[in-house]
Amino acid sequence: MCSRRLHSPTWYSSGYEAGGIISACFIENHTDKKIGILAGFILLCISSALSANDSTQVKPQHFVSFNTVDGFVFLTNESVQGEYSIPHYTSFSLKYELASKSDKWEDYAYGLPYVGVGFYMAEFYRHDDLGQPFSIYLFQGGRLRQFTDRFSLNYEVNLGSSFNWKHYDPFDNPYNLALGSTVNVHVAASAYLQWKFAKKFDFNAGLSLTHFSNGATALLNSGLNMASVFVELS
Repeated sequence: MCSRRLHSPTWYSSGYEAGGIISACFIENHTDKKIGILAGFILLCISSALSANDSTQVKPQHFVSFNTVDGFVFLTNESVQGEYSIPHYTSFSLKYELASKSDKWEDYAYGLPYVGVGFYMAEFYRHDDLGQPFSIYLFQGGRLRQFTDRFSLNYEVNLGSSFNWKHYDPFDNPYNLALGSTVNVHVAASAYLQWKFAKKFDFNAGLSLTHFSNGATALLNSGLNMASVFVELS
């Protein structure tokens, strides 16, 4: 909007003065319009550049893993001692994992962390009093030490809920003194060696400790504690 005004509006104002003011107003408005167009063009260029940067960023890494376990149950209560001991159990897990992008120094400072969700199923070979439990759990892991480009030492922790247990009942199931509920907490921790044998495939092998209990929400609650070795393809 033009800010210039005729200071002498009378009939004898110079025609040259009026013409100059009109020309100045036209130039000012035209200049404002040019500046607005230029500013808009610069903002558009900046926005396009930011969009281009976003599109070239490294995407998160996605993995699917399968592992199988062979282990034993610690003799921590009467239901797994003597003739009721479980010297051998097996399990498997199917996991979906989202790993760090490996494009920032923070990723390496925190050991290239990863998170995900998993499905776990165990076989204790005691269906009558323990059932056939399975778990849904969340996990988080990372690198402890890098030995070479292909070999590293890693850790992982799991936390979730397990289902389908046959809980203790003094009349119907008196032999399961470990768990008093059908739903129990699933906690596990593992350390493993990782071998990157191909561009998109890893082979893992390690040791794991697992615990099942209900946090004393129902009695009995001695829990089950297990140790195992596992192999995993990711």
